[in-house]
Amino acid sequence: MDNNQTRRQFIKKCSQATASIMLFGACARGDEPSVTEPEVIIKNPRQPLPNPYVTGDGKPILICVEGNDFNQMLNAGLDAMGGLNRLVNDNQDVLIKPNCNYADPYPGASSPASAAAIISAVKQVSTGTVSVGDQGWMPSDQVYGSIGLDMAVEAAEGVLLTFTDDNTYPVKNDDWTDIEGNMVVYAEAYDAPIILSLCSLKRHHTARMTCSLKNNVGVFRGPGMVWSRYYLHSQSQDGFLTTVAEFAGLINPELNIVDARTILTRNGPLYEQGTPVSANKLIICGDMAATDAYCAGIMEQHDPTFSPSMIDLTLERAELRGLGTADLGNVEIIEISI
Repeated sequence: MDNNQTRRQFIKKCSQATASIMLFGACARGDEPSVTEPEVIIKNPRQPLPNPYVTGDGKPILICVEGNDFNQMLNAGLDAMGGLNRLVNDNQDVLIKPNCNYADPYPGASSPASAAAIISAVKQVSTGTVSVGDQGWMPSDQVYGSIGLDMAVEAAEGVLLTFTDDNTYPVKNDDWTDIEGNMVVYAEAYDAPIILSLCSLKRHHTARMTCSLKNNVGVFRGPGMVWSRYYLHSQSQDGFLTTVAEFAGLINPELNIVDARTILTRNGPLYEQGTPVSANKLIICGDMAATDAYCAGIMEQHDPTFSPSMIDLTLERAELRGLGTADLGNVEIIEISI
């Protein structure tokens, strides 16, 4: 498919073709139309664009910028990656997927100013629509208004999305044997030509740590522990850790931007449950497993109750699903300070 043709156009064409087949298909008897249930089309995992941020020998590039000003850190990090235009073309639509689990201050939720900065960065390389959307434990419109994301996105000339239950797709891997049913994904996320994942770095009571892999849960039908998320939260501890990676493998965002200027240590994911600590870091990487492995090291430095081994099961499943490498020896790490 040509890079300029959006997934939404492709899906529309497929849907029209399916409708035609259903409308003009054969009847049960020649003189009586058959009554059939609408066909449920189960989709394969979203296919991301190839990661352009790799070395000549194929190692993923991870940039860590140390500083305090998010705008300066973002610009420095993207420059070190070779520019956002290596991923986003000049008329491409982009979805920014923040962390808006609850009406929490940053880093419990993403910083609205950080989301606005990423919108501005995208607009420097593309005339396409830049959307922002997430669905957390609370209804997203309540979270957006409470944390000020609505005003920040509007001021940056982005489009704020409120995902709805009537615009979803069932998505699954063909080889699933240990996961029951289908995961239900919001169509705006699945159809997005490019997803930039704006992640917070924080502790989580069951996932142990929230970063790039866990951030994908926000595009599965919710809010609260319903639909797909009910299945996730019904798992045992080990089951939860592996299922988080399975969720991520259905979405596959193109780029992860971790706003770790402040991280939430000791407990989470709600702000009031943990202890915010300044880490003064921004991490950019197209590899989810590498991102989380690196950020687990940052969490370990600032949280005496955390060990990277706590997320081993998640990273092992992520590698099994082809979501990158957790071996940082196979990652080109560039650390800069501004």
